[in-house]
Amino acid sequence: MRRRDVQLNFRLSRMEADTLDGFAKRSLLKRESYLRQLLKGFVHMECPPPAHHDMMREIYAICNNLRQIANTAHWLNLPNAARYEEVEQRTSRVTLSIIEAYMPIKYKEILPPERRAQR
Repeated sequence: MRRRDVQLNFRLSRMEADTLDGFAKRSLLKRESYLRQLLKGFVHMECPPPAHHDMMREIYAICNNLRQIANTAHWLNLPNAARYEEVEQRTSRVTLSIIEAYMPIKYKEILPPERRAQR
């Protein structure tokens, strides 16, 4: 069980509080959770739109089909086997870049130097 015995009380201006609330709301976290993640060195991006998950599911299905075609072409020694593998790898790279666009990013440079050494 986690124990959080230290309580921090600090004041923010209305604009700062609204900004913090906006960041927390867009990342689908509570303010407290958002601040804890920032202390750990994570910077959250906005939550992806609902259609993003459907789109990613479709892209995964396409990548899976391409991978199966590339494996079959390679197994049958077809002349275009290398081309199929290249397209499959390129599609996988695009998929990873889409995923990274919405995943939390860990920035070591936002941490103070003594915290960077601990990681």
